[in-house]
Amino acid sequence: MKNKWLIIMCLLLFCLILAGCTNDEKVVSNEYKGESKVEGSFQIRFKDLVELKTLEKYDGKTVTAVGYLSPIMGYDNSFGYLMNLPYQTCPYCIPDDTRITNTIAIFAPSGKKIEATEAAVVGTGTLKLGEYTDDYGYEYSYRIVDATLKKADTESVGNKVALYNDVADKKILSTLLENLYILDDDVFCKEYKMQGLNIKIQKVDVSVFDSVIKSIDELGSEDLSILKKTAEDAKKIGNEINKIIDSQDIEKLKDYQERMNECFDNINSWMLEYEL
Repeated sequence: MKNKWLIIMCLLLFCLILAGCTNDEKVVSNEYKGESKVEGSFQIRFKDLVELKTLEKYDGKTVTAVGYLSPIMGYDNSFGYLMNLPYQTCPYCIPDDTRITNTIAIFAPSGKKIEATEAAVVGTGTLKLGEYTDDYGYEYSYRIVDATLKKADTESVGNKVALYNDVADKKILSTLLENLYILDDDVFCKEYKMQGLNIKIQKVDVSVFDSVIKSIDELGSEDLSILKKTAEDAKKIGNEINKIIDSQDIEKLKDYQERMNECFDNINSWMLEYEL
């Protein structure tokens, strides 16, 4: 596995999810300081580590869950994975015992598809208990079927996660990560090739980082300062790496590995603030 994913996953693996409340008609979440309110269905909430036994009485009933879609989707987009942190690419990494862990599989109604999105979403559907193995070989005892998704609003997730959705709308994080991966491929090119990966050294368009910084400034939130700093650092690294590539002094690229790791560490620290 490439270094960048190792960095991301090591931090994300220890973040557990999910939740349950005891009132079928009205659920008020304490996780968002009273800002979140979901009515009309049982809400499975992240962080509460509800026991599967607790959910037995909701089998076949309508449930609601708020989370982030994993970039990994079913081959035909008929199902996806709702997770407690953004950009997780390792569903069910935490072994499932008697508790719900960091993933809920969600299945679209027959003939429909799960639409990929970076934003936090509200998923509503029918809870189905029972052992199940999906197309990727993941095994689990709970899933939501006939699910519909909509972008989570402030009332559903609170102001903090609503800010994350603003970041998603502007594609700040995805653009930043996409171009960090180009730099990461450059500085770890030798290591990745030794792992059998087909990696080539290429220059990055550093103006992209200026666009990211501009988008962050437009949102005007101090909560995004770590993303802005990362974009600024990445721009500096990109300029220096581009010069090295032009000079063909490729061996110098490895000198930037620690600085690249710091960039990913900063993003991980920021994402952990948006756990659901």
